[in-house]
Amino acid sequence: ANGTVRVCLYQRRPKPGQDEFLKSYVTSQPGWHLRLHCTDRHASGATMQRPGLRQVLHAARSGEIDVLLVHHLHNLSRAPRHLARLLGELKWRGVRVVAAANPSLDTETPFGAALVCALDVIAAIEQEGELEDRRASRHPTPSARARIRHAAATVATSPLMATAPAMPSTNPNRPTVK
Repeated sequence: ANGTVRVCLYQRRPKPGQDEFLKSYVTSQPGWHLRLHCTDRHASGATMQRPGLRQVLHAARSGEIDVLLVHHLHNLSRAPRHLARLLGELKWRGVRVVAAANPSLDTETPFGAALVCALDVIAAIEQEGELEDRRASRHPTPSARARIRHAAATVATSPLMATAPAMPSTNPNRPTVK
């Protein structure tokens, strides 16, 4: 129907009362109608492998929804890189994202658009830092190797290590070293 806005609610680990809050938010918006309600009750926000989130993305990719309503933006993901990717795909698919607890976090407002850009930058910085860490761990420089050897030697010869009392064993079948 013309003028009807198809809304998907997404919740990750919902708290009591959030269902009602989100549904009342939908009914308070002119033309909005609940099309889909997806929930991941026990899923971590650190992963993208969540059944409810996959359902949201399928609905967005197939053109079934116009708005994705979440309680807080971090319900989508706690990782900036994942959040930036999700928001980017949803925007590309023409799906507006609104955080009901903070309506200014709406991807159709200037503030919301700026937030998406800022998340893209943060995600790029985060990814570059991870790449540098991986490169450094695979190919440590001679100075890095020397620092590692020095740190290990310092800990091993530390006066605190020489005077530290032996810790009693928690295994009853293993004798305590004295």
